[in-house]
Amino acid sequence: MKRNKFQLKGGSAPLTLVGLFATCWLYPATGLAQREDEARAIADTLTVIAAERNYSRLNCGLFGPLENLVQPNVGLPFYPSDDPSFISGRLGKPGPYFESGYIRDFRPSDASPPVVPYSCDPSSIHDFCYSSSPAAVMGLRAFSGTGSGEIYVDPTGTTMTCPVWSGAAKLSFPTIVSPPPGSTLAGAKVTVRWTENGVPVSEWRLRVGSFGEYYDFFLGTNLSTEVAGLPLDGRTVPFRLWYRIAEVWEYSDFVYKAATGTAPAQPTFTAPPPGSTLTGSFALFQWTSNGLPVQWWRLYVGSRPGAADYFRAGLPGRRTEAMVTNLPTDGRTIFVRLWYLAGGTWKFFDSQFTAA
Repeated sequence: MKRNKFQLKGGSAPLTLVGLFATCWLYPATGLAQREDEARAIADTLTVIAAERNYSRLNCGLFGPLENLVQPNVGLPFYPSDDPSFISGRLGKPGPYFESGYIRDFRPSDASPPVVPYSCDPSSIHDFCYSSSPAAVMGLRAFSGTGSGEIYVDPTGTTMTCPVWSGAAKLSFPTIVSPPPGSTLAGAKVTVRWTENGVPVSEWRLRVGSFGEYYDFFLGTNLSTEVAGLPLDGRTVPFRLWYRIAEVWEYSDFVYKAATGTAPAQPTFTAPPPGSTLTGSFALFQWTSNGLPVQWWRLYVGSRPGAADYFRAGLPGRRTEAMVTNLPTDGRTIFVRLWYLAGGTWKFFDSQFTAA
């Protein structure tokens, strides 16, 4: 399992996690309020880590003090102007401040960087710690991070030190629990289940395949889904589980081996029966994917094969019916073509009906 990137909601580019940040609970929140504040704290942690990663990437591995966002030290570069607004708007404040149930304070984990002209000499590289002390522990959780991007948790709410003390427990991020990661899938259809692992996730998205060609849907707060139409040739199948913590989207990657066997049938019409006579000037056409992971349909109804002079519509993959009106009623042949997009490829099948 690989977990190494996240992005802010709204399309910001994913960034690798490095840096060091800590927050902790300050008041006895319960239920939804507690969950929202905890999500906000973790999301802000990830945002800070991303900003530090971006700064380090542009400055030969140097980790800049957050105070540089407001008043840069002599000889040290500014943070990039495209850093998240959370960074430039809040983290540059001097001293501790209250935010979403936490009192936050940011300082270097080692000696302050020397006030000398910046260079790429490894001896000039400094790491930083972002920590906080609770006003009241109340038995709630505290969090802290490391330069490698790991986040640690203390369920008692004890003050998190900088650097993180030896033996501190890591916060386990969400993971797929079934099928077991790395296993061989049971067939063309599997039920996928996952767990939060104590992380307050607001929304999920599962993508199966390198480009989501087998499955790619937002799933709300559901903790399971059924994936059909998987390959049956023993190939490697990547799964990516996206999860939103406050406004931050992050993902975990998993790899499976496809089963081997006979491929599922192609989509077919279920009503009206192919070749039948329609009952009037309108008809409800229904079909089934037969287990294929169809992402999009196109229904054409016309006076000749492939034509759409009577009806044309594009439909999402989960939609498997369409009402067609204004059909002729003179006994002529009506040609129906259903296109479907599955596995990154458009295909179609044809059926014929007799007008009423």
